[in-house]
Amino acid sequence: MKKLITITGSSFSGKSTIESFLINSVHLDVNYIISTTTRERRAGESNDDYHFVTHREFKLLLANEELLEHSMTTGKLYGISKEGIAQSFESSDTVAVVVDPSGVKALTEYCRNKAIQLTKVYVSRKFWVCLSGLVKRVTTGEVKLKSGLKRIARFVTKEYWWRFSNYDLVINNNHSLEESFNIVRELCFKIK
Repeated sequence: MKKLITITGSSFSGKSTIESFLINSVHLDVNYIISTTTRERRAGESNDDYHFVTHREFKLLLANEELLEHSMTTGKLYGISKEGIAQSFESSDTVAVVVDPSGVKALTEYCRNKAIQLTKVYVSRKFWVCLSGLVKRVTTGEVKLKSGLKRIARFVTKEYWWRFSNYDLVINNNHSLEESFNIVRELCFKIK
């Protein structure tokens, strides 16, 4: 049976780090979905990280109903294509993806229709830890301060907190990453 693990959480909570751990863990055999985005490529990123497209190309994907889900963050569009998810399952029965809460809803319906086992993970982190992550990205030029603060502000609002009940696992990523990795590793062994 195919399995999809969605990883959701506030900005700077460690979602991508946890996804990377899953993908790079030899014993877990987890693949990832390459999302499509209109944002600028960061230093060191390649098309193995994202499918980088123009705003016009993204709108064309939407018009042709090629995206399973999409969202806008800080003025940039992100989405998961039907082709991208199919390609990910070609090389592994277990796939992980970092996705916005609205994307989890769309992927839930997709998994139900395709008989894919879905496991929803939410990564939580103390506000000050997320703030320090923002400061790091602002000083390296990856994120503008205003847009980063808006992303963190959503984290402390009710918009995110009420969603915890909709997840199979909530990871409080306030301790060592190794501890968070162990929690995710145990989850993966349970769903195998």
